[in-house]
Amino acid sequence: MKRISWYKVLLTFGISGILLYIVYAFVSDDDKSKQMVCKDISVEILNIDDAGFVTASTVCEIIEESKLAGKGKRLNDSVAIRVRKMLETKSYIKNVRAYPSGDGILHVSLEQRVPVVRIISSSGSCYLDAEGYAFPPSPDYVHDVPLVTGRVPLPYKLPYKGSMPEKGSQFAMKLLDFAAYISKDQFWNAQIQQINTDEKGNIELNMCAGKETVRLGQLDNYEFKLDKLMTFYNKVYPYLERNKYKSFDLRFGDQVVATSE
Repeated sequence: MKRISWYKVLLTFGISGILLYIVYAFVSDDDKSKQMVCKDISVEILNIDDAGFVTASTVCEIIEESKLAGKGKRLNDSVAIRVRKMLETKSYIKNVRAYPSGDGILHVSLEQRVPVVRIISSSGSCYLDAEGYAFPPSPDYVHDVPLVTGRVPLPYKLPYKGSMPEKGSQFAMKLLDFAAYISKDQFWNAQIQQINTDEKGNIELNMCAGKETVRLGQLDNYEFKLDKLMTFYNKVYPYLERNKYKSFDLRFGDQVVATSE
């Protein structure tokens, strides 16, 4: 008769007990998370100083109005996922992270979209961020960026919200580069009041200093053209008769052509 190894029996029972405890703890924690109630919502806007489209309080209001979460409501991972997906559909919000903590707090962190340019056409208006994402203006907040008007050759008709389509986006992406260049330059940011364009992408600039229009033409080599205009402003413009010339044309090589018509 084979002798029973009590060591192996005890070891088997011990391992089984540990496994049963792990399963119990997992199920118990899962039940607790399903029964957890939201005590508060904590919102962090990571780039709060870059724009003013949303605040922590408005995000809390959006969440509570959605009825997906709020004080006294059930809180778990599934709820947090639904909140994240809901917030990502909002025009001014991106890169959302949402998760519950064991103390009943729903934590939400996000970024707001930061415009590079605002476009106004006969069919509508929108902001474009650095990635070319289009979103509508806010009724409560106006972001100070270069303004583009006219028959802007966009790959879509306004109003529009969403990412930039690849097809037909060449001019729009050049325009974003140009607007970003202006915004980062202290002088041009102060001087250029408005950007006008036609359906072919020819650019005219309305300047703040005077009533002149600057004809930039196509956006190719715009850095060179603006440098040429800067030289003109420094060396020639002070000696011109004020208000005599109505436009300065930068389209012709190294020249700046001034016209009085």
